[in-house]
Amino acid sequence: MKSLDINPYITNWIISFLQDRKQRVVVDGIVTDYLNINRGVPQGNVLGPLLFSIMVNDIKVIAPNQNLLVKFADDSLSPVKSGVSESNSAANEVQSIVEWTTVNRMQLNFKKTWEMLLKGKSIKALPAPLAF
Repeated sequence: MKSLDINPYITNWIISFLQDRKQRVVVDGIVTDYLNINRGVPQGNVLGPLLFSIMVNDIKVIAPNQNLLVKFADDSLSPVKSGVSESNSAANEVQSIVEWTTVNRMQLNFKKTWEMLLKGKSIKALPAPLAF
């Protein structure tokens, strides 16, 4: 976030918002002790989607002339146009996102990652599914 052109006072305010947070659980009158939380963004707050957008801002498309990357609230979508090298193009885009997650010390949840094929009227055979 510090590499972006954001007022340092706002950056410090956001850091302060995320630091030194604690949480506890209350269930059926039983209250746990507070625990320090050192990661994540509190759910249900207005800053969450904005901070996610800032975090994924540096994910780039490998082939911008062929493909598109759509980022929103808590998700990313990378439509890949069909063409001569469509299977390589799709695989390259997926590999780029996997590498981004590694560099940013994140883990991609492949159980929640989907390949969706949209096809218009065509007699062309469907490409093979991508392997994760």
